[in-house]
Amino acid sequence: MARISLDCASSLSGIPLSVLSVPMENKYKCQQCLQVLRKPVQAQCGHRFCVHCFKQITSSGPKPCEACREEEIYEEPISILNSNEAFPDNAAGREIASLPARCLNDSCPWTGSIKDYETQHEGRCDFEKIQCSRCQNFLLRSEQERHNERECEARLLNCKYCKLTFNYKDIKAHDEICLKFPLQCKECGKKKIPREKFTDHLRSCAKSKSLCPFSEVGCKAVVDSGRLSEHESSNTVEHLRLLLPMVVSMVRARLDASGASGLGEWQEDSGLGLYRAPEEGLSMGKGHSVDLDKKVCVPDPSCKY
Repeated sequence: MARISLDCASSLSGIPLSVLSVPMENKYKCQQCLQVLRKPVQAQCGHRFCVHCFKQITSSGPKPCEACREEEIYEEPISILNSNEAFPDNAAGREIASLPARCLNDSCPWTGSIKDYETQHEGRCDFEKIQCSRCQNFLLRSEQERHNERECEARLLNCKYCKLTFNYKDIKAHDEICLKFPLQCKECGKKKIPREKFTDHLRSCAKSKSLCPFSEVGCKAVVDSGRLSEHESSNTVEHLRLLLPMVVSMVRARLDASGASGLGEWQEDSGLGLYRAPEEGLSMGKGHSVDLDKKVCVPDPSCKY
């Protein structure tokens, strides 16, 4: 007997019995999977098997035929199944191919022969329930294309901004960090600014709001970046007034550090902090008078130079 060719062997076991539209004769049943024979082979004992089932049985070496034992006709060496001693049963294959068949899937109206079922319908039925390999959900085969393109939570998509690939379920989270994602400036209204350049835009945006550089000494103004210079120019006196206590504190600290005394007093006049000189005779260091005009110069708008 010829050895069964591995090259032409089917990777499927038998065809489900319920596919047949008529009662099946026992001779068309695989002795291993008990389904309709698919590509039948006959062992030397006379029993038939699907080629896939027979190769599974004999994959680890010769095995006794269980069908022979059940029928109490076991006889060695005839009842020993061996891949070298079996042949394709073409006669049985032709008879099975002509048997009437129907589709098992709900709502499918297909009918034909076993041959047509194997070659044209099996694995192609639109009404068959299949499992998505990505999200593992079940769906009809007819829905597969739409599911893969628009519904599968695990489908792969390219970010339309940076072109990197992500699962659909992760793409929204990626949008929150994508460096190429377009943002809109709420101040000037400019659109489609890549996230990676947005900070630079805010620095240069004429409409963006900025704290006054003198905010650390008390200026509460928040102005358009484009008008910051104008604000500084028109509020010079106020800014200097805010700076004055800090300067005084610094001068006093320096005087204290040098051992000087008699810092004098500060007084307000028309909104400007003015310094009243210490009493004569007080010195700073060795016989040097304290002259804060050389330390701090606060311009008086009423003065004419």
